[in-house]
Amino acid sequence: PQTETTAGLEIDRLVAAATSHLPTARRIKLAQSIWLAGQFLGEMCDYEPGTALLKHAKRLCPSKEKALLYQISFSLGSVYYYKVDWEKARSSFCEALKELKSWATPQDPKLEEQCALHNITVACLLIMKRIGEAEKILAETETKYMLLPNYQKSPEYWKYLLQKARYLTKKAQKIPTSDETRGEERVALFTEAQNILGETLNFMMKTYGWRHPLVAYTWQEEGFLYQYVAGNHQKAESCFKRALDIYSEVLSSDHVLIATCNYHLGMIYEDMREWEMALDCFQIALSIRQKRFTFRAKMWRDIERRRHVCIVKIERGANGRSRYGVACCEASSALPSSVSCVGAFC
Repeated sequence: PQTETTAGLEIDRLVAAATSHLPTARRIKLAQSIWLAGQFLGEMCDYEPGTALLKHAKRLCPSKEKALLYQISFSLGSVYYYKVDWEKARSSFCEALKELKSWATPQDPKLEEQCALHNITVACLLIMKRIGEAEKILAETETKYMLLPNYQKSPEYWKYLLQKARYLTKKAQKIPTSDETRGEERVALFTEAQNILGETLNFMMKTYGWRHPLVAYTWQEEGFLYQYVAGNHQKAESCFKRALDIYSEVLSSDHVLIATCNYHLGMIYEDMREWEMALDCFQIALSIRQKRFTFRAKMWRDIERRRHVCIVKIERGANGRSRYGVACCEASSALPSSVSCVGAFC
């Protein structure tokens, strides 16, 4: 920590000196280098140093370089998004969009595509909290894409469809299975999401090859659909395993997406009363989250509680009549009573 603080102060001093003394062309090149470094750290889940570097790049970049400022703001929004800091993410994306509109040519297809991409990202934030607003933004985005030439060949359009599938999954999840009057609506949402994910998977595999993070992400979204809407544990398990297989090959062993897949696999095995397999998955997810997400203590507690239930079940050799059985009551003495199950996407 002492070394990091010293390094941070040194970077502050160097950026201040560069802003004052370097020629504009050198400042632009330096800002570009710092931006790329910050973006890379953000993608590798090193969020704090990534955020710091992107802020330095923005400070160093001349105000006339609107295109570069836009790219930095968008990268900063992405890092905040992955940090689950919704407000700062949305603020950065709105700022990026404003900068984009200040330099791009009106009616330019690229501008329209980037605006649509911003809408997708903001909608993704809203799906978690305010699903009605997300629905409106997604509808506007789809209208924008329909006006673009060859929109179906754009990777961004298929990324949009991934978010739409997640929205449909989330909406279907909100309909109780016991509500027979809305059973047809739930089935229709499931079918639409399933079709979208099937088409997206085909496009991603043709464009990027079958061992690519976006292909794995599509498998992961399909796993969510089967887990939360269909309640089909076998298919959900298969999807998460395929995603995990790709993630393990192309990402670092402590990447957040590997934690996400293990967390959801753990919940599936928990439902199936495969306690030892569930415990292994929760152990992996917990170790990654403790390393990467110091700001999400609630998620830690949820995994810890599930892990504790598995340990008790294994020790007692009990099958249990319910998902947690008596073990859940015993686990409550070790953890705060306010902790609740986090049955949402992470």
